[in-house]
Amino acid sequence: MAAEVFYRAMGLQGYWIVDVWESRGGEIEVLVEPPRESLRCRSCRGRAHERASRRSGFPA
Repeated sequence: MAAEVFYRAMGLQGYWIVDVWESRGGEIEVLVEPPRESLRCRSCRGRAHERASRRSGFPA
């Protein structure tokens, strides 16, 4: 199955796939980022803000 078809089936169409890996338990983990156009400020819901940082470090 093509990756694009798989991501669309998972509802991830339009998202940036950052990383995919297999966990110790055998599950497939997918790290995604939303499209930059859809990002909004949590306080004012505005789009004209710079992104502070990218979250790193996820629970194992």
